[in-house]
Amino acid sequence: MDVNSDEIYAEIDEAAATCVDSETLTSQQYVVYSATFRVPCFYFAMYRSNGVPLSINELISSTLFRSSIFQDANITTFALTRRDTPFPLISQGDHPTTGRPCWFLHPCETTVAVEELLKEVENDIDEEDMRLLMWLKLWFTVLGGVVDLQLD
Repeated sequence: MDVNSDEIYAEIDEAAATCVDSETLTSQQYVVYSATFRVPCFYFAMYRSNGVPLSINELISSTLFRSSIFQDANITTFALTRRDTPFPLISQGDHPTTGRPCWFLHPCETTVAVEELLKEVENDIDEEDMRLLMWLKLWFTVLGGVVDLQLD
């Protein structure tokens, strides 16, 4: 090859080239009120194009979640629990309205997380309706720490 040449040629080793196999996935996401915990709850399911649901390992590797949230997690076929908490972060169960199997972010600590944030802004809220609206906005903020909501 002529070093002074303006043209550069590259040879591609076909055997070493990486082929990225993309697959279309269907993601269903729901916000459902939990009567037990009296808070919103995020339910979700992801399926391959042939209708087969993704395993929990495939789910947490998907772009639905923020990857850093699952470091040091204990994963079973039906739940994901972070080592620093006694309750599961993700559990499997039937959707309360459709009855279909879904995954959900466990709502047991939702109130504590949202109320902690609400304390920071509560003095600026006069009406109960505004407080409830702010509570819901803060819930989405907490949810966005785990789920990539892509609100663009």
